[in-house]
Amino acid sequence: MNSSPVRVSLTYDGTTKCHLELAVPMLQKHGLPATFFVDALNLLGHVRAWQEVAEMGHEFGNGCLINAANPDGALPLWTPEMLIADVEENDQLIWDLGLNTGVIPFAYPSESAFLGDRIMGRVLDDQVNVVGEINPHQLSSCRYAPERRNDFQPGSWVILAFDRVDSASHEELLLWIKNQPNFQCDTLIGTARELSLLSPRSSARS
Repeated sequence: MNSSPVRVSLTYDGTTKCHLELAVPMLQKHGLPATFFVDALNLLGHVRAWQEVAEMGHEFGNGCLINAANPDGALPLWTPEMLIADVEENDQLIWDLGLNTGVIPFAYPSESAFLGDRIMGRVLDDQVNVVGEINPHQLSSCRYAPERRNDFQPGSWVILAFDRVDSASHEELLLWIKNQPNFQCDTLIGTARELSLLSPRSSARS
């Protein structure tokens, strides 16, 4: 019998108002850490509130490209220079506001939110079973469809990605995660450190 934990990371895209008003209180209630991917325009409207979320121990990542891409993740109007400048500007904002002082997770504009210093990508698949994003609606609230429940296998790392959240079903999901005895919930970088998946040059910002 495999006694390895199921590692779960909760991520939220866009630092929206509903994350502040609904998700954060639920996470605090159930003692679950999360990673919030920053949209600068949304965040700057509630800077102090998000700083308080960081003080609670939640993690902040760079989500600057999430809303900039086409549905398939393509960025046809962006040059490489524009992409680099936007990513670096958002990183700097996160550091300047004190939301993160170490390695900043990065949300690619399609597929799953992977971590680290933008070069890790799919190499993680060779080291740990990264399931990637799961659409919470496919989990049918607390009545998990068997095909999705199979993603929560011992030794796997499940990254749940949320956009907007609603009160009842989201709390039901968080409570289910909290009550699973073999689930270990942590932020993206927290899990990556535990699994020794960060590259050697990943370190805290000086």
